[in-house]
Amino acid sequence: MEGRYPRAVYWGLSELLDRSHEAGFSGWYRRFHIPDSTHTGVFSYATRFVNPRAGEGDGYSLVIYEMHKEIDLFEAWESIWKAPRASNGAHQFDAWRPLGSGVYERIGGEYSAKYNRPVRGVYAVVANCMPGREDEFNAWYEDIHIGDLLETGLFYTAYRYKAIDLSKLRGGVEAGEYLAIYETDRDPYKAEEALNAHRPRLR
Repeated sequence: MEGRYPRAVYWGLSELLDRSHEAGFSGWYRRFHIPDSTHTGVFSYATRFVNPRAGEGDGYSLVIYEMHKEIDLFEAWESIWKAPRASNGAHQFDAWRPLGSGVYERIGGEYSAKYNRPVRGVYAVVANCMPGREDEFNAWYEDIHIGDLLETGLFYTAYRYKAIDLSKLRGGVEAGEYLAIYETDRDPYKAEEALNAHRPRLR
């Protein structure tokens, strides 16, 4: 998101079932899926990331749609299903499977926002919290965990969101209640590998 901290995001994670279709999948996203999903003007930006090293059942494609306008977030979700792809078979792609999606609203503060730095990759984390311990979880995440992770120098921007309840709306694929996104201008695989070396000290 390059330093922008939108009030809400639509987040979608999917698996590519047949890697021989990588070029077609990317073309479908570029030509149909993203334009169809953004045609209403609800989303200001759409950014897609892929993980070629993802194994079966892992997220291969991550798309983040940013919402900066003041709009009802349930209406934003419904706008996705009003897109042409929702009912037009020509705008579908067969060799993929959604793993998680949702509309998430911003929570917490602006932990770090570095503008004019290239975003080569993101580290995205979805999480749930034990019932009754939300305040404790959020305080730990915002006051301790994010700071510890940014201090590694591997990631320079952090964003944090909480999902709205889509259980009564169509098309929702359950994902985590909380979403954290970290941006890096490093090679994303090297950043992930280096992060593993810091894990013993991360609280």
